[in-house]
Amino acid sequence: MRNLILFSTLTLLIVLFVNVESTSPRMCPETCYPCETTNCECGTYKDECNCCDLCMKCKGSSCIVLQGDVCEDGYTCGDPNRSYLEQMHNPATCIPAVKKS
Repeated sequence: MRNLILFSTLTLLIVLFVNVESTSPRMCPETCYPCETTNCECGTYKDECNCCDLCMKCKGSSCIVLQGDVCEDGYTCGDPNRSYLEQMHNPATCIPAVKKS
């Protein structure tokens, strides 16, 4: 019985460990490297290092929260039919942002 409990505990810990996902902050250089020129239809935002302009996703475009996709102003990456966890791992859509009171 003791071996069964030990095996079950180890199996559970391994499953939990394997299913963990995270995104680490980027290691930014002291000086920014030259950036590619952007021609974005729906606006731009700065990358994590505040060096280069990246294109925002347009309304109705596919986006993935875990990848850090940013939608144009007034829109957010989401799917009202999915839980927050499901939205993190699956493509969603740039939908109108809900205004907070």
